[in-house]
Amino acid sequence: MTSPVAATISATGISAPNFAAVQAYLVAQFQAIYGADSFLGNDSVDGQWIGTIASAINDCNSAAVAVYNSFSPTTGQGNGLSSNVKLNGLTRNVGSFSTAPILLVGTENTVITNGQVQDSNGFLWALPASVTIPFSGTITVSATCTTIGAINAAEGAIADIATPILNWQSASNSTAAATAGNPVETDAQLRIRQANSVALPSVGIFDGIAASIAQVAGVTRVTPYENNTNSSNSNGIPANTLAFVVEGGIALAIAQAIAVKMPPGTPSYATGAGAQNFTITSPNGYAKVVNFMQAGVGAPSGTSNSIGVDISIHALNGYATSTSALITSALQSVINNTAIGGVVNVPLLLQAALLPGTAQAGTYLIKALTINSNGGGFQSTDITLAFNVAAVAGTVTVSSV
Repeated sequence: MTSPVAATISATGISAPNFAAVQAYLVAQFQAIYGADSFLGNDSVDGQWIGTIASAINDCNSAAVAVYNSFSPTTGQGNGLSSNVKLNGLTRNVGSFSTAPILLVGTENTVITNGQVQDSNGFLWALPASVTIPFSGTITVSATCTTIGAINAAEGAIADIATPILNWQSASNSTAAATAGNPVETDAQLRIRQANSVALPSVGIFDGIAASIAQVAGVTRVTPYENNTNSSNSNGIPANTLAFVVEGGIALAIAQAIAVKMPPGTPSYATGAGAQNFTITSPNGYAKVVNFMQAGVGAPSGTSNSIGVDISIHALNGYATSTSALITSALQSVINNTAIGGVVNVPLLLQAALLPGTAQAGTYLIKALTINSNGGGFQSTDITLAFNVAAVAGTVTVSSV
């Protein structure tokens, strides 16, 4: 017979009692053996021992639940999710490190070995393994942030020497801002890609085309549109026509992906600065006209809205200056993952800015958050994008009040 405090697998999945339920069961069992008058308070020896056992059982149950959930891409996390999506031929997109040009000033022939500099948010940037100051007393080198992801540093923000060396006088990225790296693909983003990949052989041709586009190397966002009416719709898409708006990827590869899935006799539509037009010839010699639209990063001007954010916070105990960079990264992620033609949602930005589930959560309060589009006036309400426009993160300003 299974113990009532053990994790249980049923037709609905896995379940396990919480710590309080486990502890209550052990207390009841103890009193059934040694008497109902046994004192098992938290300040008693026996009570503490029961708490230790209950904690061990609860940890085992938590591990069992995590293992069970790791076998599904819907509930898997971290390495478990990365392993799951390999079955679909996918791998997690690996992040990259930010870089910045650093002007070093010092005495001639000073050798800087494994030097590091620090930015105003507390992030460390590593210099090349060995740098020698030349006769001029200055040299510019490329520094790499030691923290992976989109770490931003404005011009002049990296100005502190973290590893002091005799005759090394100063360091600064005074000539240019840092080039932000790519963030590690989150579990949520990887789940979306996995869901798209299994839609490739879908019965619905429309979903299959969108999934096929999403799998093209370099594509980061795609929004498909279908006008199955007998007249043009509010977006100007003609009757009985498909339209696709894509961010990233090589245009020809996208057109080929569409052509393979596009049903015969169905036209495609493109308009605006990002319009792309191709004639794709099949192996059998049949030509097909493919139209789609590019938007966002790397696309022509006018196909994206630069969304700026101004957020003011009130620091509490435990707040660190590096937290502002994490807030910035979280807000940029929400904006850059907003669906093309979608809505930049202020409540969603507020939620992300709280850094839920991190050690920094609860170390500050948000006083106000406003957004703007393409350098316009700031507002506290949502911004709705045109159907063929992508939101791209602009300047994020985090100020403490």
